Amino acid sequence: EIYNKSVNEVRNLNLEEKEVMNIILQSNHLDLCEVSRNLSMDKRKLRNIIHNINNKMQHESIRIIDGKLQFTDKCADELYSLLIGENSFISSNHNVELRKYLVEIELMINNNHHSLQTLAEKFYVSRNTMYTDIKIIKEDLQHLNLKVTYSRKSGYQIKGQEYALRNYLVQIIREILKTYYGRACLKRLNLFKEKELLDSKKRLLFIEEKIQIRLTDEQLDELPFILTLLIARIRNFPTQWDFNIEKYDIRNTMEFSAIKDCFHDLTFLKVTDILYLALHILSSNQIESAFDYMNKEEINLAVNQFLKIIKNKLAVKFVRESELKEKLLLHLQPAIFRNVLGFRVINPLTDSFMTEHYKVFLAVADASEPFEKIIGQPLSDEEIVYLSMIILGWLYQSEENENSYYKGVVLCQNG
Repeated sequence: EIYNKSVNEVRNLNLEEKEVMNIILQSNHLDLCEVSRNLSMDKRKLRNIIHNINNKMQHESIRIIDGKLQFTDKCADELYSLLIGENSFISSNHNVELRKYLVEIELMINNNHHSLQTLAEKFYVSRNTMYTDIKIIKEDLQHLNLKVTYSRKSGYQIKGQEYALRNYLVQIIREILKTYYGRACLKRLNLFKEKELLDSKKRLLFIEEKIQIRLTDEQLDELPFILTLLIARIRNFPTQWDFNIEKYDIRNTMEFSAIKDCFHDLTFLKVTDILYLALHILSSNQIESAFDYMNKEEINLAVNQFLKIIKNKLAVKFVRESELKEKLLLHLQPAIFRNVLGFRVINPLTDSFMTEHYKVFLAVADASEPFEKIIGQPLSDEEIVYLSMIILGWLYQSEENENSYYKGVVLCQNG
């Protein structure tokens, strides 16, 4: 069943419509009966309210299919736009975490003077509520060695090492984009222009073609926001900084050269800034690619040590070991950079794999010590599971090919 939209001008939302929209924006595919119970409202009335909400949207509709509420990402953005127009969604008690993220982005991107009053007005809450939000933010940032400062001259600011600031900025952008209304949230902050977002996507498409990588649709959806907001921070907070990537000699590569050319019009970007943007682009590419920007001698030695340890631990011999080594090298290039940048790759199979193949996981974790020496920290469980999946897949191939390796043949006298 799909409710039709009217072309009437959008009217003000009433309290019940706001409550319904606040709930359904938390998750897609909600059960109609569940929403009805949560709101202490009969289903017929709930359907009528959804019908009224659809009439107020100009482009999209909430659908009810087999008793489930369903909507597209564009629909979620339009719902959010309706709510933010009413100043209700962002100030809702249900959205403290969302508001906290948005306040943090505002403080890290916008170099305007931020007083308690200006922040309260921007996010449609009282001064007391904003004071509580700032207090929560201070506590949350402590473990990242970041801090919220205040002065009459500069107002509220988030300070710390630039490397840590940028990493945290990327992390919360990703958290916001996981929500159905995340894109609309970021656009409503007015921290960038729509053209800048489109320019970032064009740059990514150009880089894909130039250095022959293939980003997934999800990455092409996420990275434009990350690049655009990082560039906004660099523009608004120019600073000299560095981070430990010189040992990988990325500057002298075709890939870095191509990426640097892609940002040539942004003259305020320093080489270190472009290196940081380049690593985000390259480490986001989880499709195996034949990049050669690593210290080959060091990584080759680590892979050899890894294979020696894992063979002893599992008491196995791999078929076509040189091919396995090549596959490991291709996987480890982006994996190492993800770890250098301090990000954890998303691996939805981590929990199930560790449950079903825990002994293999432990063996690979122990054998990964050579890689940890390169990175300077332990690999995450997600990265170890990816390595374990490669090893386990090769073990299955070894078993399948075992019968085809003959050490002797008995022939009759006639051949």
